[in-house]
Amino acid sequence: MGQTNSVRNARLEELKRRESELAWRGKEGLTDRDVYRTLIEEALEHGSLSEDGIRVSISVRELSQRARIGYRATLRSLNDRLIPAGLVKRSTGGWGKTSGSLILVIADDVSDSPERSTALENISTPIPTVPKFRWGAGKLGKLSGSVIETLHASSPCTRPEMAKALGRKSRDIKSTLNRLVESGLVERDGDIYSLPKNFEDLLKKRFLSDGTIETDRKHEELYEKEREAYARQVGGEVDAKPGT
Repeated sequence: MGQTNSVRNARLEELKRRESELAWRGKEGLTDRDVYRTLIEEALEHGSLSEDGIRVSISVRELSQRARIGYRATLRSLNDRLIPAGLVKRSTGGWGKTSGSLILVIADDVSDSPERSTALENISTPIPTVPKFRWGAGKLGKLSGSVIETLHASSPCTRPEMAKALGRKSRDIKSTLNRLVESGLVERDGDIYSLPKNFEDLLKKRFLSDGTIETDRKHEELYEKEREAYARQVGGEVDAKPGT
């Protein structure tokens, strides 16, 4: 059991390292990042070892809800980009609840040795993250989420420092930062940016006012209706999960 946990933790660390180092370019890239990150978050909580990575069992509908991305956009992210890129693949094994699960792929040249990290004992514990942002009219978008996450981890800092951490040019995040400052979610003092002390309360208010929470509610209602319809169709329990 100890060896299994060590291997699992080493692989989880590698997945997190890969997510932080990949260049997630453009709107599709930022969408893919949140899908991939959500899968890693699920792996941290419930992932199990597979031959070539970490297996997670999550429906596409639930994945789309947690990543705050539309269902079809989540499917495109998986089928058109993450799977072809070799980051994710569909499991061909398993049965019951593991049937149709996804595997977060670990490269063949990555070691499973626990000596690769001095903090592996902590990695199996889910790390608190900034809530996902949504695309859409009146919403701040997912680049704002990436900027906020950077500030959350290393605030206060300058725009060039944030851009470097995000693997982008400073000018690429200028307009996003300006919107965040205007919204009150980020504070600016000269060239230094930071999060306000009441950031969490301000973010909740923003999500309420820009329709993010309402969109979440509509997606949840749709998901529940699909689950109930699926349960009636197969004559099973309501906790059956369509959209896998």
